[in-house]
Formats: sequence, C-alpha cells, structure tokens
Amino acid sequence: MMWLFWVLVAVIGLQRVGELLLNRRNQRRLLSKGARLVEADGYRLIVAVHALWFVGLIAEGPAGPWAGVWAATWPLLAAYGAAEGLRLWTMGTLGERWTTRVIVIPGAEPIEAGPFRILDHPIYVAVTIELVALPVAFGLPVTAVAIGVANLLALRSRIRTEEAALAKAAAS
Repeated sequence: MMWLFWVLVAVIGLQRVGELLLNRRNQRRLLSKGARLVEADGYRLIVAVHALWFVGLIAEGPAGPWAGVWAATWPLLAAYGAAEGLRLWTMGTLGERWTTRVIVIPGAEPIEAGPFRILDHPIYVAVTIELVALPVAFGLPVTAVAIGVANLLALRSRIRTEEAALAKAAAS
C-alpha cells in the first residue's frame, strides 16, 4: 500500500506548486494596491521546513524498514484531510489576501470571518497537523518529529512577526 503514499506525495507536491503560483499572483496584486511586504518574516525558514518535509518523506519512505501502512494510517489520513480542509477554508476566506509571505494592507480591517472566528492562526494549525500526520500515517517517525519541531520553532517567530505587522498596519 505504499503506492498510496507515493500518490499522496506527488499530489501534495503538485498542489504546493499551484499554491506558490497563486501566492505570486496574490502578492503582485496586493503590492500593486499599496500593501507592504514585511521582509524579515521568516519566509526562508518556513520554505526550508516545507522543502525538508518533502525530502524527509522521500528519503525515509523507502529507507525505513518500519515504513508502511499500519493501524493508525486511516485515522491519521482523516486528520490530514481535516487539516487540509481547514487550510483550504482559510485560504478561501482570505481570498486575494492569502500569501505565503507577511504582507499587510495599511488601515485594513483584520479578517474575522470563516475559521478566524474560532482560531487566531488557522492555517498554521492546519499545516502543523499536516506536517506531522502524513509522515506518522505511513510510519515515518524521524520526518514527523524533526519537521514537527522545526515547524513549531519557525512558527513561533513567524506568528510574532505577523501579529506585530498586522497591529502596526491596523494603527496606520
């Protein structure tokens, strides 16, 4: 059943490429309308964590004798699917304001609809679940732990930067 793992890795990889293209479009539109890019937003670290997640999946998948489908695979894939739903709901709620960078619109009201009614940073919650659930679902503990910890460290800084930038933009 590792074929399912490889199909998921390929589909998720293609999905992320599509999201990077959407991100580029949204960034251009926002910046052309006077939005500000926060340069020190930890973007490179976040990109590195996500790239290393794929490297870990691809490297640990065939290398680990423990890799495969086990009792928790299906519940963990359901958790991944729920997290994916939350991530897409968040992106849809943000619309053209969704990017992978911290970009703020001076004077704009924060979005409080959709998942933002119940969570402060829904996309970060979703991505954290995804980055851990998929490797654990297929018995890849090294990738799950290493990337899970790296992601939490990256988000700690990113969330502080994002909240400060949003507060400053709202005040202007």
